[in-house]
Amino acid sequence: MPANAAVPSALTTVVNYWPTRPAFSVPEPTSRERTISGGPIYKLAAVRQLACDQKIVLSHSRKLSKDLENLEWGLSEIQQSIAVLTPADYRKSMWCKSGQLWLPCDDYVLEQYSEPHFEPPRPIDLYLKFAIAPSGAALVFVSCHPA
Repeated sequence: MPANAAVPSALTTVVNYWPTRPAFSVPEPTSRERTISGGPIYKLAAVRQLACDQKIVLSHSRKLSKDLENLEWGLSEIQQSIAVLTPADYRKSMWCKSGQLWLPCDDYVLEQYSEPHFEPPRPIDLYLKFAIAPSGAALVFVSCHPA
């Protein structure tokens, strides 16, 4: 079970628990330090609702921009990918950097996603990482990349 902090009041209906960020090693945390045990942090229904309501904020990351460009994705593709996620698609939870912030993220996989810009379409596994903002008002989309 993860070390838990008090759940921010705005998040009480959208999270299963709220992890406490550990002290990371310098300069970058190890994979083990970034791991959050305990299962999904966010309730998938809440994640889907924020996506459906177009309350999505993109992480401040060149990597995410490049990933979206390579996939030829915009807001509607992000919404569609989140809409089809199931609890069985959950992989793990981990701390992810967004700008200068470390966010507790859930990591899901879309198995056999077909990349539309290949002829014939090539199925790949696509990893999606996201968090819900501490205010509870938006979904922060952090990463989407092939396995």
